[in-house]
Amino acid sequence: MKKTLSFVCILLSIFLMMFPYGVGMTFAPAPGERLVQTCSYFSLMPVGYGNILPLLAALCSASALILLLVGRGRAMAWVAAAGALCSPLSWMIFGSFQPLGLAVMLLQTAVAIIQIFPNWHRN
Repeated sequence: MKKTLSFVCILLSIFLMMFPYGVGMTFAPAPGERLVQTCSYFSLMPVGYGNILPLLAALCSASALILLLVGRGRAMAWVAAAGALCSPLSWMIFGSFQPLGLAVMLLQTAVAIIQIFPNWHRN
């Protein structure tokens, strides 16, 4: 059950990362004017502007999926937790919050919690 739920959550987070609304980048073309451009987690555009954290979150999700498929649940949990930390760090450092990014972070956090605390439902 926990492996299936983790698989669905991590797959859904990777699917959401493909949409071009996950990472926001704020530009200032003129004084007092702000322009927000969005792109996917897999885009190299944020990396070009110094924000490597969304790409790290995407790589952590892909790695977590591979680790889950080969049966390394504990290692996968820590990789998913590292990926879940990349999104809020990106928001704090670059001021780039997007609602889709919040959904990705929550799914990665759910996977980490499911794998780290596998017996939470038992007495």
